[in-house]
Amino acid sequence: MVSSKARSLQSQLYYALVFQIIIPTVLLNVPLAVFFVLTLLNRGPGEYSAYLSLLITLYPVIDPLPNFFIISPYRKAAFAKSQSMQSQLFYALVFQTLIPALLLHFPVSVMFGFVLASHGLGIYSCIISITISFYPAIDPLPNFFIISPYRKAAFRCFKRNWQSSEVNQVPPNSKNVVAPANVPAI
Repeated sequence: MVSSKARSLQSQLYYALVFQIIIPTVLLNVPLAVFFVLTLLNRGPGEYSAYLSLLITLYPVIDPLPNFFIISPYRKAAFAKSQSMQSQLFYALVFQTLIPALLLHFPVSVMFGFVLASHGLGIYSCIISITISFYPAIDPLPNFFIISPYRKAAFRCFKRNWQSSEVNQVPPNSKNVVAPANVPAI
């Protein structure tokens, strides 16, 4: 009575669930059990601790992967949106590489070059201090201007603040005066 599409989705969900049971068992429960058993036997994990720790730290990275690789609607949605997002992230990354190079690395390299050559920069050293101080303020801006979800969220935040400030303001010549509540009479 179930359509073939629904049956296919159910089998995909089943396999994803099976893998999501196996992954934490292998990467989390078994290493933790080995840690506890070796500790209870007063042997300690010793040389195995690095391998066991690696397995435990891989768990959060590997756990969501079955959903993306097994369930086709997740995979299609993730890859369709990823084309546009990948180009936005690339351009943001280019700008986030250029900003520290221009505001930090290049000015500091010039300053060290002059110091190593036994020449001072004099008044021009202030420019280096200014560029270094601008770096933390300018560095996150490419994300807000290039990546569309960040840009939309930032504009929504500013729009909300703008609307709430307009609603709360009362004109100074307004005759709507609110009397103080529960003020005892003198």
